[in-house]
Amino acid sequence: MAALRDIKRRIGSVGKTREITQAMKTVAAVRVRNAQQALYSMRPYSDRLATMIASLCSHEDRSTHPLLAERESKNVLLAVLTSDKGLCGPFNSNVLREAERRIKYLKRIGHENVGLIAIGRKGRDYLKRHNHNIVAEYFMFGTKVHMDDARKIGQILIDNFKGKGVDRAELIYNRFHHAGRQEVVVRTLLPIAGLEECMFPGVDYIYEPDKHQILNVLLPLYLNVQVWRIVQESTAGEYGARMTAMEMASRNCEEVIEKLTLHYNKARQSHITNELIEVLTTAEAFR
Repeated sequence: MAALRDIKRRIGSVGKTREITQAMKTVAAVRVRNAQQALYSMRPYSDRLATMIASLCSHEDRSTHPLLAERESKNVLLAVLTSDKGLCGPFNSNVLREAERRIKYLKRIGHENVGLIAIGRKGRDYLKRHNHNIVAEYFMFGTKVHMDDARKIGQILIDNFKGKGVDRAELIYNRFHHAGRQEVVVRTLLPIAGLEECMFPGVDYIYEPDKHQILNVLLPLYLNVQVWRIVQESTAGEYGARMTAMEMASRNCEEVIEKLTLHYNKARQSHITNELIEVLTTAEAFR
């Protein structure tokens, strides 16, 4: 009987775990839907801003602005974007594995210094445990990503790029495709690149004030918007990964409950059979 009670207790424990994972899956499903809507809402703004800056830069020498100027890459700043919380499957481990590969590659090809910005508590904890060179950290986004968060991260990137000898700034993150798929991407943020993809043939305009003053305002804004978009992508991917992970955990709980229930029924049947044998044996002895 003690063994039966233990099995029944285990079934109850796994059942409670299944209730928790199902509740977490439901919460993640709602949050991934909200994050997806926020991402899709800001994408047109981000794309239009990129087209505007590409038009400005199409007739401009890139070396005239510090955020556009390309120089020999010796010191690289690598931002690693992870989540603040776990229970989201391989979401964080994929990013951190790519970060380790990228650091080794950059050092192998001769970059003198690779500094790291840890964005997200999970990445910060991992990079500290492995004694990497963390120059800045940022976390605690909450359930909704605000432009202020992106502005602070963008300012960290700009300050290091302009004043601390950083020649290139890259960011590693999970690009969101849909709730069940996230892709780890390494993207160069500084100097600002990729504008050629947004360029279109056209005439040059007369600007008031001049192009340089406009770029001084628009380029930091563009960087902040790109960071905001990337963090939105990562947040949507995090909730999608957590929803998938909790769904798999719920299925595993159900399988464990089925196995334990079968084991319980077999043990109970065996116990009843043994009791019947004892009763029949006693009756036969009295006869």
